[in-house]
Amino acid sequence: MKKRQLMCAPNEQVGFKDLTYPVMASLKMDGQRIICGNRDIHSKKYKRCGTAVHKKFHKFLTFAHEHQLVFDAELYSDTLTFSELMSELAPKKHTLHPDIYIQVFDMIPMAAWNAGKGSAPFEERYEAYMKVIQENNYFNKTVFPVTHSSFAGHFVLESFFQTALEQGYEGLITRSPTSPYKHGRATLNEEYMHKFKEWITIDAKIVGYEQSTKMLDDVKGGERTRDATGMLERSHKKETRELVEGIGSVKLISDDGIRFKATRAKDAEFPLEFINWENKDEFIGKYVEAKFQGHGTKDRPRFARITRFRPDKD
Repeated sequence: MKKRQLMCAPNEQVGFKDLTYPVMASLKMDGQRIICGNRDIHSKKYKRCGTAVHKKFHKFLTFAHEHQLVFDAELYSDTLTFSELMSELAPKKHTLHPDIYIQVFDMIPMAAWNAGKGSAPFEERYEAYMKVIQENNYFNKTVFPVTHSSFAGHFVLESFFQTALEQGYEGLITRSPTSPYKHGRATLNEEYMHKFKEWITIDAKIVGYEQSTKMLDDVKGGERTRDATGMLERSHKKETRELVEGIGSVKLISDDGIRFKATRAKDAEFPLEFINWENKDEFIGKYVEAKFQGHGTKDRPRFARITRFRPDKD
């Protein structure tokens, strides 16, 4: 099996009215993305999962190998937090928590995967993986299909999104019924896939900064390594970067004592002094409004963005 990029939704989130209907939508769950094929389970970056994972899903992997199929999926648990799940998936673990299972949301023939093209439309791939998993009795109740519903307009889809949030899910993933499997990130124009998540807003106090950096010119212009999928690797090693005059990230602390980092939202307006590194001390102790999407592996806000100052709280 060739190491190809997994299909991802665009980073930008569009409005429900902006979609081309009909769309197929599923609940978004917070699990560990995996790719299954050739008797192996790998992470998104093609790091092989531990022995405990392979042992539990041996029957599923054998089927995938015998039928030359690749499954795009995730390891998930509805009883563990994301932090607990990642701890359970540590390579040195000899046994896997009984509540961890695989959620399949796409299936591609090995030949099409290796060729990087030629996959059937998503609605056909969806019917195929549903049939495979159901006919094999969910592989001893360890593998489950992600179900998709069809929506003809934005009113019902937005209602489904609100219901998902109320039930504790992260949000929704929408797919175009006619879309192929794209190796890499889908674009807004393609409309193959979209991700909808709720932005959470809190107030937090500035307690520090990290200075901006950029890659050294000789490193940027020289040879660079590529990851398993062929993409250029980003380097954040100190020896490959130099400081520049500007604020990179802002260190914040929430009212309940959680420390996290945030960047400035692109569509927000800030005083010029807040941009320059030499004026950074003027804003220590001031309150800002920050938005983020859920919590990460260390129970800290993910993708935090500062949207405005809160002078009423200073």
